[in-house]
Amino acid sequence: MGLTALKCTRIAGAALVLLTVLAMLYLAHSTLKSNLRYPALMVEVFESHPTCIKSYWNTGNGWNESEASSKKIHGTYKFQAIRMQLPRRFQGLRIDPSETCDPQEMRLHIGWFKDWASIRITPERATGLHQIQRIEQGDDGRLVFTFEPGCNDPHFIVSAIPEALQLLEAKRIQLLTMFRVIAGIIATLATLLTLLSFRRP
Repeated sequence: MGLTALKCTRIAGAALVLLTVLAMLYLAHSTLKSNLRYPALMVEVFESHPTCIKSYWNTGNGWNESEASSKKIHGTYKFQAIRMQLPRRFQGLRIDPSETCDPQEMRLHIGWFKDWASIRITPERATGLHQIQRIEQGDDGRLVFTFEPGCNDPHFIVSAIPEALQLLEAKRIQLLTMFRVIAGIIATLATLLTLLSFRRP
């Protein structure tokens, strides 16, 4: 094989690698943008008997079953993580942390990635309205719920939802911007390496 054929093969290979990198960055951006379209209620359960946690979101029609989501908690006394998708815009959020009267320990976040793209629900944000005796701050940001004896419908309201959603939108834009900057750097480096391979004898 002559030098010209070797150079053409090398150029074709470099161009293919560049196109693959650009395609992967595009797909990763599309996937990230799609996943960030709707926030989620992220629940980490630490102590629980078998029960069900339920969330209602108020979009102007009050609390109703058509705007609700629920997840079963198995009660194995091991860490359990569950997610419930929320709409992009809503006015209020109600959470029913248990169907039983047994104490519960859980961490709750609204967002996408709990450590750096979410809002943590603290006792200050949680207003117990029905048969919740206390909501206290436990270890590692846990909420510790104590219920009234004989309760049958304990729930609480998360305050300042419009402000929280504005903060989440800012976090979403920041996350997408950071990804685009990193993707731009990777694309630039891949392009430079491709151009250098063209110039090699």
